Amino acid sequence: MKPGISNIDLDVISEELLNKSIEAEGVIDIFHLKGKEKLDISILDEKFMEEVKKIKYKNLAVEILRKLLEDEIKVRVIKNRIRYNPLLKLLEKVIEEYEDRIIDSSKIIEKLVEIAKKIRKMG
Repeated sequence: MKPGISNIDLDVISEELLNKSIEAEGVIDIFHLKGKEKLDISILDEKFMEEVKKIKYKNLAVEILRKLLEDEIKVRVIKNRIRYNPLLKLLEKVIEEYEDRIIDSSKIIEKLVEIAKKIRKMG
């Protein structure tokens, strides 16, 4: 190592060089390049919802749907509180009914799928 250059300086210089060599030039749509349609990989996709309904362990399906819907709604509430807050309240109510054993796992899965459909319709 040259005199006068510390390890910290080398780290900073290395990081700067790396940042300069790796620059994003935008998003490349690989499906478009191959002439194919984009896949809908949304958690609100109908196929995904059907697969979750088929999960053998219903309590696991409930937790998956609950977490995904909660996260999806919270992101949307940040953008438009008035529009999506009622869905968040509905989700909380349905989860509470399930936890209080008012509804069973198959019924809550139905209700969670309905909430997902409402989110999809709202855009």
